[in-house]
Amino acid sequence: MSYRVVTGLCYFNFNLCCHQHCIGVWRCSTMEHDEERQRWMFAEHDERCENGENCVEPMNAKSPKLHRRVGHVAVKYKNFVVVWGGYEDDEQYDNNAYTREPYYHPADEVMLYDCEYEVWHGVRIHGDPPPRLCGATAGVIGDRMLLFGGFMEDRQLGTSNVRTVYELDLNKMAWKQIWADGVPPLACDKLVSWCYEGKFYLFGGFGPWPDDPGYYRDVRLAAHPGAMREDRCWNDQLVRLADGRWEWPETRGDRPTPRAAHAAALVGSRAYIFGGRLGNRLNDFYCLDLETMVWTKLEPSDPAAPVPAARSWHSLTALDDHGRLLLYGGFDALSQPLADPWIWSPSGQRWSPCTWLSEPPIRMWHAATPGEAGEVVLFGGLASSVLLDQPTYASGSVFLRETPKSLIRLCLDVLDANRETSVPLVWFTPSPLADGIIARLTACGSKPVV
Repeated sequence: MSYRVVTGLCYFNFNLCCHQHCIGVWRCSTMEHDEERQRWMFAEHDERCENGENCVEPMNAKSPKLHRRVGHVAVKYKNFVVVWGGYEDDEQYDNNAYTREPYYHPADEVMLYDCEYEVWHGVRIHGDPPPRLCGATAGVIGDRMLLFGGFMEDRQLGTSNVRTVYELDLNKMAWKQIWADGVPPLACDKLVSWCYEGKFYLFGGFGPWPDDPGYYRDVRLAAHPGAMREDRCWNDQLVRLADGRWEWPETRGDRPTPRAAHAAALVGSRAYIFGGRLGNRLNDFYCLDLETMVWTKLEPSDPAAPVPAARSWHSLTALDDHGRLLLYGGFDALSQPLADPWIWSPSGQRWSPCTWLSEPPIRMWHAATPGEAGEVVLFGGLASSVLLDQPTYASGSVFLRETPKSLIRLCLDVLDANRETSVPLVWFTPSPLADGIIARLTACGSKPVV
């Protein structure tokens, strides 16, 4: 049993033999990097806890608190994924009968997923939080997560869409509302966003008709066809927040129609949008060049090639820097939940069914982000149709891996499988690494579902 550390260079963390499993982990980073990472996760948050409470809480990976949610946001920050908001159905027994009411997750709480150690943490947030929301959208610029829009249901404030923007300082873990100049976006939910060169872009959404539609003369609005929903509409707004001001950039090309519950991904200077709903569900595919502000409708090079079915409440995630995208799940035109992963290859200009999983699970109204290299992680959502009386919520995260796990994660799996013998030996490793390993070994059920 030994370890050796070389400051500022790649270092060999440990070499342990447990039940005939010899484990070596080679980490190409510095001790200073790991120490800064641990300070960000634990020390700084502990200092900001009120009343002596610990605001960082290790979570069971299968905890309903994590996964029983839809309409939430998930963003990548450093080596973590930040999950916030959304709602679930809360069953209550009253007057000899069961009732189901939507329960909106607390606004002062976020879930952090550590992509390297595969561990969940719940974190309490301070400051001026937004209301409890579902269907909001979020993006990260530097150390800030920006949050816009969503649907609010509050017993005191009532039910409505919001058009406010909030900032979560990811270093201080504190909320504050942003007051921006210029014409604000329409109040809506189920929109998408991305961040590019320090600007926060929004597109589409579903919400109430504006009081003065002429005020948004460049935005196309489409009414909901249902007789009870004539006061609500889809939109095709494209707006960005830049230096504290809302801007409405001019675009050229084949602009997408109004829509909501679509999905977007950013690769380099190109934003991609797939599907969504405008009365019927869609399977059209668009690209916006953020340098030229030109829209292009993307079509497969072979018209006879298979394409994904029309859908909403799906996810679209960048796989690499070359424009390859992963489309997953959603709700199709026949009101059926989907479990079909597709890959868009820009080099061949085609969609291909993904074969990473032999039996991919159903997911709709979920959130997805990149994990480690070659990996996409799906959080929350439903594992059955939303139209059922009692829809089935996802019971865990789904990992879609194009490449094998990193060496350190493979070693952690072995340690996790031999906890009783592993724990006494972990303390012979450098302290920042030991802290992460212990967090993994003590997080009951930390192994993901897929």
